[in-house]
Amino acid sequence: CEVKVEVRARSDATSLHPEHPLSFRGRAGGSLPDTLLRLGVEFPDGGKATILDDPRMAPEQKPPGPLFFVHKGGGSPGMWNWEMWLWPLPPAGPFDLVAEWPVHGIELTRTEVDGSQLVEAAGRALELWPQATPGPGGGIMGFVTDVDP
Repeated sequence: CEVKVEVRARSDATSLHPEHPLSFRGRAGGSLPDTLLRLGVEFPDGGKATILDDPRMAPEQKPPGPLFFVHKGGGSPGMWNWEMWLWPLPPAGPFDLVAEWPVHGIELTRTEVDGSQLVEAAGRALELWPQATPGPGGGIMGFVTDVDP
């Protein structure tokens, strides 16, 4: 499930350059800088993932729990965009998106999201080309979702 995050400042004078989470992925102990935008998810079964977790593993391994990681992103002083990947697909029903960004006065905040719409949209996804066997690096697969009901 792809998640897009867009951050905008009210003024171009406000710098939004967050610390990149890849710089802190898998870091054990220690404190995180206040400039680091922290994002995560929590599923109803208690499964949690943040953009700071390290999703690297052998291709044949199944992740032990949810994954939530930055796929790509960029920005300028007054705006920032990130595309992230969330696995597995959230369950139909509520789950939480969690955010915190101390340097901008954003305390730990939870927003309940209804996963039913995501599950319904995933049901409309069409595989563009099948992948018979994974190639080096996992190969290439393509899916598209028909957004018209």
